Amino acid sequence: MKAIRDFSRSSSFTLSALFTALLMLGVFFIIYFIVISKDQTLLKESEAAITIDTEGLQAIFELAGIERLSDTLEQRIADPNNTSFYILRDETKQILISSLSQWPSEIDEIRDNGMVVYAIRDEEIDHHPLSVRPMSEGYDVLSRTIVLNQKYQLFVGRNVDDLEVAQWVGRTFGWLIVFMLCLIASLSLWVGYYVVSRINAISDTADRIMNTGDLSARLPVESTWDDLSKLAVSLNRMLDEIEQSVGNIQSISDNIAHDLRTPLTRMRQHIESQFDSQTAEPLLNEADNLLSMFNGLLRIADVESDKQRSAFENQDICSIIEDVVELYQPLAEEKNIQVNIDLHRAIAFCDRDLIFQCAANILDNAIKFTPSEGRIALFVGAHNGQIIIRIDDNGIGISEEKHNDITRRFFRADKSRTSKGNGL
Repeated sequence: MKAIRDFSRSSSFTLSALFTALLMLGVFFIIYFIVISKDQTLLKESEAAITIDTEGLQAIFELAGIERLSDTLEQRIADPNNTSFYILRDETKQILISSLSQWPSEIDEIRDNGMVVYAIRDEEIDHHPLSVRPMSEGYDVLSRTIVLNQKYQLFVGRNVDDLEVAQWVGRTFGWLIVFMLCLIASLSLWVGYYVVSRINAISDTADRIMNTGDLSARLPVESTWDDLSKLAVSLNRMLDEIEQSVGNIQSISDNIAHDLRTPLTRMRQHIESQFDSQTAEPLLNEADNLLSMFNGLLRIADVESDKQRSAFENQDICSIIEDVVELYQPLAEEKNIQVNIDLHRAIAFCDRDLIFQCAANILDNAIKFTPSEGRIALFVGAHNGQIIIRIDDNGIGISEEKHNDITRRFFRADKSRTSKGNGL
């Protein structure tokens, strides 16, 4: 039985899912920024500024003429805070005013709106504009060229190196951060799954120990770096102590049973020889009951210590059950109990005497607690590699809350303990 049947219902999954959702929200905003960067929104702002600047200079030319335009361009080129490039040339392509040594010719990109990005080297620049990128060998200049009165060409450009670098950095590091966030989200889900699976492994082992009473089982320890493994190590040490303590108690009870069996046998023989049969009968019954209890304890000790393994061999289970039924058939007939058997071929590697005793104990109980005119059904078969021996009856049965106790030593559903037996 797993402690957490559904991973999605665990607190670890809830926390990892919440953490992942927050990370994915961050991924959404970063991707949005990348889309904006890819869309070159920043360059569009520069395009708008160039357009406004160009239209303003064109208006100056139309209203005040070429001389006024030349004065305005010279003032802007001389301004230390200037961030733009200007070139004015006549119809003979002679440069009149320029912040560059020549008309740019190396085209890097032609944009949809007609603007051109030129690659301009350092040595071509006469007047450096503001925001020069350190250690740069050149510039990417976004520009627009217009014709004034069919005689002059006006070149207006802006250095967009910084913007392109910002876009590249934004895209590159944006995708890098997206990858890291997705990796962290995946790790958070993996950690949640790892914690749940480890808890389930510990729970399954603990549940198996409780159901089988096998204190030799230990919790799995897969590593030493996580806290759950350290907890499993501590619990295993506790199980070592419990197993040793229980072993000592069982050893004491087994030794007592072994030591008392001989004097009880002598006492029984003494009762038989010293008392008449009527007086001796109740004493002999009590002595037999004690001997049966001690013999049962010693048989259990033999099975638990694997001493009985020497008698294991392939056995026909149907033959064993037939012998059990044959032995108890007269007792069933006395109570008019109908015993039906349904036997299918089943071969198992086992101890014939122990299987016989097990089936006999259950059939004996079935006959004991089934009312007259009742029925008992025995089934033997194989399913999925397992041997099934099932004994059904319509007796009083055992209440559901006591099902986990029926394999305990000396447990009896009859609290008054008036019926025959010791609960072994």
